[in-house]
Amino acid sequence: MNTPIPSTLETRRTRPLRIFIATAAGTVVALVGLTRITTVGNPSRVDQDEAGAAAEERAAVAEPGAPEAPEGGDPEALPASAGNTAPEEMIDDATPAEVHRQMARLTSALALLTGREGAEAQATAIQEWKAGLRELAGLGRPVIPPILRFLAEGTDLGFGPELRAEFGHGSARTGLMQVLRQIGGPEAIAAMDQLLERTRSHQELALLAQGLEEADPGMHRDRILERTRGELAAASAAPTGGASEAADAAALFEILGHYGGPEAAPDLEAVVDRWKYYATSALARLPDGAGVPSLIRLADPETHGAHRLQALQVLAELAPANEAARDYLITQAGSGRIPADHWSYLRQPLSGNRYFVADAVLTQYPPVADWSDIQTLHIRSGNQTLHSIPSASSQTPEGIQRHLALIDQLLGFSQGAAAQSTLGEARRILESRMQRATAGSPAFATENP
Repeated sequence: MNTPIPSTLETRRTRPLRIFIATAAGTVVALVGLTRITTVGNPSRVDQDEAGAAAEERAAVAEPGAPEAPEGGDPEALPASAGNTAPEEMIDDATPAEVHRQMARLTSALALLTGREGAEAQATAIQEWKAGLRELAGLGRPVIPPILRFLAEGTDLGFGPELRAEFGHGSARTGLMQVLRQIGGPEAIAAMDQLLERTRSHQELALLAQGLEEADPGMHRDRILERTRGELAAASAAPTGGASEAADAAALFEILGHYGGPEAAPDLEAVVDRWKYYATSALARLPDGAGVPSLIRLADPETHGAHRLQALQVLAELAPANEAARDYLITQAGSGRIPADHWSYLRQPLSGNRYFVADAVLTQYPPVADWSDIQTLHIRSGNQTLHSIPSASSQTPEGIQRHLALIDQLLGFSQGAAAQSTLGEARRILESRMQRATAGSPAFATENP
């Protein structure tokens, strides 16, 4: 980032957000049907549970070429795969037969993403996976049972950043969950509600929350928030640092920020010491400014909290449109209670940038007119990764005028060279954006990975 940051942070300037631009390469898997996936190299992340190990043992004693059978001998308990396609006589009508064919198609596509078949085969597999999911969704209700069977097995294939951008989802499981969202209707809603208790990642929980809120607004929210609070409590109880913090909790903060309402403010305040950026950014997104009183408490210099700087940054993001945030910021600046070494960290929010979690599930990033306006930072504490992106309002003439008005107010009240320097830099950035906005420079969509 252009702005210096505290020593507790690690930052990196993004390549012009090429993490959002997909290219066909990178995922390495070995796949046996849809019941066992093992890692054969990076950059894929592959999860395997005890069910996968049991499938391996059964495969080791099976006759060569024989399809794996589940315990109990019911062939319908496994999704169809390239080597385990259900015979036509076992299928009552043409629609279930097509479902099995599409599941087999998806299995074959995943098997080709091994990195050993060459770029052409991988490119074909990418298109097959995308088309297979699309056509599976088009088959409607009959695909729900085989999807649930696959998800119940607990196996998963995680995609690397480039494939996440290409597919619009991060794993085989979340891809199939998106199919449930697209199908909709009472059966799909019931399936997603059932899956709330069996999620294997925070991202899955966020995706199911989104699907249920879209299809049945408010009806499942209490259960969604109960699960989210439970997972956040478990993450909070885990030791800090090392492998114990490998799981990124960003999706939990997205859920609270989008669906938690004013009641989520105490939950976010309670974990701010561990997730300073995630918690304060989620407070900023609570409806109708419900998080501003919490942010003002966190920014109070009398509390001597280690989260004061982050709270001030988020209040600076909100100040152009929120009267309480603006008045607090001006009062603090006028009384000299913003330390000189804090001002440089306020330049980006004062010039219109806002923090957005990386690998967002629920959050739509604003379009940008200049890739150089986007920064990425990673904070080791809490394993937090965020993008700093100009807000939509800071890229329109009307919004830029509001930001400039705030800068002018702060220039009139602020004391000290550090404050004046930061405010002058923020004004120059906003004036440059105004020139682009009035010239009609096109904005580039910043796609979620």
